[in-house]
Parts: sequence; C-alpha cells; structure tokens
Amino acid sequence: MINAERPTAKVAILLRTKDRPQFLQRALKSIAQQSFQDWMVAIIIDGPKAESLPSILASADSYLAGRSVILNSHREPTSGIGLLLNQGIAATNSEFLAILDDDDTWE
Repeated sequence: MINAERPTAKVAILLRTKDRPQFLQRALKSIAQQSFQDWMVAIIIDGPKAESLPSILASADSYLAGRSVILNSHREPTSGIGLLLNQGIAATNSEFLAILDDDDTWE
C-alpha cells in the first residue's frame, strides 16, 4: 500500500493525523467517497504513536493502493503544523493541494 515513489495525481491531499485512529479512518473514507478520483494522499503522522495505522491502512487498501505515501514526523511542539505541511508538499507531485486533518471529513 505504501508507495516508495511519489504517486502522481491531479490533487494531492495532505492528511495530518495524531494518534486518533477513529478520526483517520473516517477522514480516509470521506476522501474515497468523493466523485473526483484523480487524487493521492500523503498521510502525515504527527508524533511517534501510530500503532493502529497498519490495521487502518489494511482496511483502506482497496482505495489507497498506489495512491498514498506515509510520512512520519517527529516535530517539536513549538515548530507548528506548517512543518508537517511542508513535508507533505515535498512528498507529492501534483498540480493542486488540498489539506484535510484527521478530525475533518468531506461531504
């Protein structure tokens, strides 16, 4: 599921998450339910805890396969979320960017 190369799509979705598996799963499902399908997602893990990530990604394999990249970030609390976004941008190769945090969903 995790693509070592930068997946190419029209839209790169930067999805920040921080040890909230139920939110991450919900956010990923909302991405998959969009009518526009030329996207890839950079899942940016904010912090060291991600024990539940493999099971969440396995359940999302049908729509994330070849369209995702996982980034582990260990930022200092004072560095701000901009650091995470910059890491996500560097890991993508898309014309457009969208930001979706794990506690948000798209209708």
